[in-house]
Amino acid sequence: MDSFNPNNAYMKRLYFSLLLGALFTTTAGAQGVVNGYQMDSTYMENDQKVRQYKYVFEYNSQNLCSTEYEYTYFMSETETLAYVVENTYNTNGIQIKEEEYDVVGSERTLISKTECTEYGADGLPHVYISYEADDENPAAGLQPSMKMVVTKFHGTNLEDYDIYQYEEGEWYKMGTVHTEFTSWGGVAKMTYTIEMYGMSMTSVETYEYDSHHNVVKETTEGMMGNTVSTYENNYDSRDLLTSRKENTEGIDRVYISYFFWSKGGNNNLDAISQMKKTVRDYYDLNGHRLSGEPQHPGIYVLNGKKVILK
Repeated sequence: MDSFNPNNAYMKRLYFSLLLGALFTTTAGAQGVVNGYQMDSTYMENDQKVRQYKYVFEYNSQNLCSTEYEYTYFMSETETLAYVVENTYNTNGIQIKEEEYDVVGSERTLISKTECTEYGADGLPHVYISYEADDENPAAGLQPSMKMVVTKFHGTNLEDYDIYQYEEGEWYKMGTVHTEFTSWGGVAKMTYTIEMYGMSMTSVETYEYDSHHNVVKETTEGMMGNTVSTYENNYDSRDLLTSRKENTEGIDRVYISYFFWSKGGNNNLDAISQMKKTVRDYYDLNGHRLSGEPQHPGIYVLNGKKVILK
């Protein structure tokens, strides 16, 4: 039996199960529609103006995120589509499937899937099974990896569930998770209690919100260590979130996310175009990206076009 170690495979899978629980208690399109506006895209950069990610969203008729495109910039300044996530919901707006695709060039490969396989008498999903690709044997396709069996709901949120892992053709129970929800004022708290291997572990997540109900402080205490993240949210005259600055204690970089909206429709191309205009990426004639506005007169490339600054 493995000892309790956050780095071993069992704990990584357990941590994944907690993320899975969060996934199905909060819809992937949580940003959805605000004041009649739909979020089309976001991008994240660090405090040195180096881009990290960009996400572009598509929505279904329920105004829930049906497809999410993730672009990365880690290896170079070149924008690269790395992953596509497709979400499926039931008629009550509860997510019942998530499929993640790895993208290399024009090739898309399904690398993970989580889906509801059984419903309870209350009509809510009660059994979720996750499947993952085997990196050592890609030809084998997706294989079962984890199962989550819901035993109690808090409204439509998961409250109690059992976790199983799949080994040698059999499901083995890893443990149980109990979640308590508390909310007051502008603060919400979730407490996870995990029973596994004869041990009890607790993780507490506390969220403080602004008047727009967006998080301004997130505190996590428990099995994966303690972290505190603070968020500085900015809004426009329509009360739409335009940017968020994130600072987590112990991490050198400060991350900034920018949000782009459209009025009632999937105007993703318009959002991307507007994003490029807003970002104002300057390059010199050698193709090197500048860290900000040029400080000297000359010829530069701005968003793909040559400009002359005097």
